Formats: sequence, C-alpha cells, structure tokens
Amino acid sequence: SGTDSGALRFECSYLQCPVGHSVCGTSCFHPDKQVCCSGQLHAAKLHHHCCDGSYLSLSNHSNPVCCNGKLVPSLPE
Repeated sequence: SGTDSGALRFECSYLQCPVGHSVCGTSCFHPDKQVCCSGQLHAAKLHHHCCDGSYLSLSNHSNPVCCNGKLVPSLPE
C-alpha cells in the first residue's frame, strides 16, 4: 500500500580501532591529537573545549562552562 507501518529499522556497524584510539561517530581517532565533539572530529588545540557540538576557544581558563552554545569562565568555588 506504500504507507509506513511504523516498523523500526536498525542499522548496525562494526568498527575496530587500533590500540590507544577511540571512536568518534563512525571514525577512529587518536585522543592525544584529536577531540570528538558530538560525533565530529577536531584537531586538538590548547584552551579549546567542546560546547554544544562546537569546539570553541577560551584562553586562560582550565574548566570553562558551556552555556547556550558559548564558553564562559567557571565561578571560583
């Protein structure tokens, strides 16, 4: 009849990465050289952090907070 019966479809894949590598989405990566943000690989950079799927820079802050897609300095404890 051409209508969707609401059946669930699953797709599985197998990924074998070298020792010391991690998985990002469907790719292997070396965590010392790359960063995975929401399934996207980025070259690791100093003072950069994942925030809502983006890899953003905030210098001189070791533990910034992600707020509405922007990095902001964390408050002192």
